[in-house]
Amino acid sequence: MENSGVRAGKGARLRATVAFAAALLSLALTLLAAAPANALEPISVSPDIDRIEITNRGELHESAGDTLQIETAPGADGATDRIVVKASTPGLSPNWLAFAVRNPTEKAIELWLTADRYNVAGSGVIWPDLDARRIEAVTHSAGFAPERIKNDRVDIFRLTIERGQTITYVAELASDRFARVYLWKPIEFEQRQRERFLFYGIMLGIMGLMAVFLTAVFAANHKMIFPSAALVAWCVLGLLCVDFGFWHKLFQLRPEDNAVYRAATEAAMAASLLIFMHIFLRLSASHGFARMLMGVWIVAQLALIAVAVIDARLAATFARASFLAIAAAM
Repeated sequence: MENSGVRAGKGARLRATVAFAAALLSLALTLLAAAPANALEPISVSPDIDRIEITNRGELHESAGDTLQIETAPGADGATDRIVVKASTPGLSPNWLAFAVRNPTEKAIELWLTADRYNVAGSGVIWPDLDARRIEAVTHSAGFAPERIKNDRVDIFRLTIERGQTITYVAELASDRFARVYLWKPIEFEQRQRERFLFYGIMLGIMGLMAVFLTAVFAANHKMIFPSAALVAWCVLGLLCVDFGFWHKLFQLRPEDNAVYRAATEAAMAASLLIFMHIFLRLSASHGFARMLMGVWIVAQLALIAVAVIDARLAATFARASFLAIAAAM
């Protein structure tokens, strides 16, 4: 009986010890979750720097709620402060990018914070990342307030850092995926945009001439290979118009609307390539099952053009998957 009592006493003490340890662990995790972020390491800038990528040099906070508390970077005197940033829309839980900029020079520096609304590199195939606003707002800890610069293809904010000043910025990200964010010297960014516009203008001219030429050839030679090739050229021209922002110059479109145009033109381009393959390879004379399979594929691709209006990312997913299948088949 004494042994049973001793064992019961030891078991009660063990359970109490385990419960106490679990309570301490829970308290420690709660304190760590509630603790604000550490002070940021400021990025030194100078007039000689053309571009700085800050995507990996800042602090990313994923779905931190509609309020973010962060400690600012130390100033010239080494002192830090805390700022509280609220989301543009209460109740939402956006992603945040916090970074600090230091101007060690004797002159004020103006920089542009930029994030492309669409970049084909890294956009993905499955549920791709299409045109969308990337930065909703930028909050600053001191100095001049960031100013949004109107642009159809890039989110741009003007940042002004006075001499010897260290400013902490918090960017509220508008999309669920992190885009690459840069600090640009304004003149260098404008030069890059001019070069891009020149490239797109040349490409538009070449594809436009090719589409008109192939269409004119069909008027003289009624072989079906020419209108199918012309259809591919017209669809490529339509996709280039989306990339160039041509529709923005005709209509007042939001980035989400541009995503619909992009998905629709990608689906149309995939369908035109299938039609061209069907005619060029003379699949109409092939086995009945292969002919039926190609016909269903073409009809499904044409249907994706209408699906793009309902769900642009779904339509773009199937269109890009078709591109991969076409490339494998060829």
